[in-house]
Amino acid sequence: DYIARARRAYDWGCRNKPDTKDMKKFGEYAISSRAYAAAQIYHTTAYEIYHEEFQKFTPWLKDASAKMITDDHSYDLSLAAFAYSMIPDNMASGKLKEAVIRAIEE
Repeated sequence: DYIARARRAYDWGCRNKPDTKDMKKFGEYAISSRAYAAAQIYHTTAYEIYHEEFQKFTPWLKDASAKMITDDHSYDLSLAAFAYSMIPDNMASGKLKEAVIRAIEE
């Protein structure tokens, strides 16, 4: 079952974070992929925990003007943003989705 595999992979990623103090590497290898996976799993399953995870690992609720890719490249949330933008409006947080789409359009 693909959904069960995706959830197991997500859980594995949560337990096995990169062993680094370099925030750029951590953002690249942990935060970005985790936000992307959370958006995709939430879209597929509607399990609210993955919506909460997406919100936790992306900046748009705290800063609606945040970029998808930081100037210092400490994270690239473009895949996560595109995934969240495809979530139906009745599942997405309105203000969050607006901020995500704004980030994509910039």
